[in-house]
Amino acid sequence: MGKKKNDTPKEKTYETADIPEYREPIDLETEYRDFPEEKLWSPSEDVDKWFSDYNVMARSVLTFVQEKQGISNEEAMENACSGYAEQYIADVLHNSQYLPEVALKKLLNKELPQKLIEKWDQKDIKIFEKGFLTYWTNFGLIQRKFLPHKNVEDLVEFYYVWKRTEAGRNLKRSCTRRPKRFTMRRISAELLSLKILQNAAKLPPKRRRKKNSKVLRKKTKAKVSKAKASKANQKTRAKKCSTAKR
Repeated sequence: MGKKKNDTPKEKTYETADIPEYREPIDLETEYRDFPEEKLWSPSEDVDKWFSDYNVMARSVLTFVQEKQGISNEEAMENACSGYAEQYIADVLHNSQYLPEVALKKLLNKELPQKLIEKWDQKDIKIFEKGFLTYWTNFGLIQRKFLPHKNVEDLVEFYYVWKRTEAGRNLKRSCTRRPKRFTMRRISAELLSLKILQNAAKLPPKRRRKKNSKVLRKKTKAKVSKAKASKANQKTRAKKCSTAKR
């Protein structure tokens, strides 16, 4: 005989929660006064005084580091004066706790980000202009269709620099109308038309019913007899009219 199973159900265990004590509603002003927010960071007041000088020195350091890597002086200065370089200089200063000496040392010894050195070739610029003409400012589609080796962020940054150039202004002036956006409605309409055409191609050609030759003969005979009868009636009427006149 096998062992009997215990049919007694197991007791369920529930986790308990600590319910806080009831607090009467208080005005917001008193609540913020009694429980103020913790201040995590605040820049010193002297930053605005020396930040412009630090910015100039940091740009000169960036140009010096680029020249060490073999980049020409003009290109190095252009890269150091870009918007990304300005953001990079500010980030390094923030990470070094707003100590300009430490930040300048980091800029001198730290490896330059590849984004700062990378530049757009004429080939990539022409491809971007082609994509701009087809998809306007839809940078996601331009990146997928035309420039897969670039990021969308790179395209956006380049667009805001490119549109201020003479080539960008001339191209935008030549575009009197924006190109039609490839919306879902347009896609659905095209798919519907394709489905209709495919279904029409699959259908067999309509068979023409052959009319019975006997029925056709009877109809033609009836038509001929009616025509003859009408002619005979016209002749009899003409004869009657002539006799009446006499």
